[in-house]
Amino acid sequence: IHIPEQLAVDAPLVFVLHGFTDDAMSIRDTTQMNAVADRYGFAVVYPRGTLDRDGRRFWQVGYDFHASETVDDEGFLVALAHHLQQTYQLSATRTYMTGMSNGGDMAYVMACRHSDVFRAVAPVVGTMMRSGSERCTAAPPVPLLAFNGTADGTTLYAGDMDNRDGWGAYLGTDAVIEFWRTQNGCTAMTMQPLPNPNAADPRHVEVYTSAGCRAPVVFY
Repeated sequence: IHIPEQLAVDAPLVFVLHGFTDDAMSIRDTTQMNAVADRYGFAVVYPRGTLDRDGRRFWQVGYDFHASETVDDEGFLVALAHHLQQTYQLSATRTYMTGMSNGGDMAYVMACRHSDVFRAVAPVVGTMMRSGSERCTAAPPVPLLAFNGTADGTTLYAGDMDNRDGWGAYLGTDAVIEFWRTQNGCTAMTMQPLPNPNAADPRHVEVYTSAGCRAPVVFY
């Protein structure tokens, strides 16, 4: 955990979750979120997932090969949020979650089932397992900021509903975003391209912002 100096009482708390086979210290160093927390005045915590039967660190989001794993990550993350809020006098209404890959998948799970604790999520190259999305339809509106790439070779942009890769059936990115647009009651969407400062680089970023929502949906 990183607590900036002279942090105000009732400051926000941001969870940053590592990816499959990764670890807390690695995602801390990769994201450099401590510096962001210092700049904007919030606490940041990097939880560690447990080791699966093959010695790989993970979050339990429902991958097929984790069907026999019994760890209660949802309960752990909720309990950790309450503990940190009370211990460091952090805001119970401004606790948020982001995560990379498997950590992003977990952020979607927590948005579906524990939005009373995690009030907004920002999954990075995350997705929703089909089984998880089917249990999420009663979720309340949750602010969403999502990042995915069309050339991602692990979290396939088109999804894998036939489970060809063995992770388990999961939704395509467009379906995930549309799911949350529907959940949040959005009525319209606009797209704004971001300029690439390198004219020789063919890659580009498009930002999709939904309107008329009970909670905002923004997709990069």
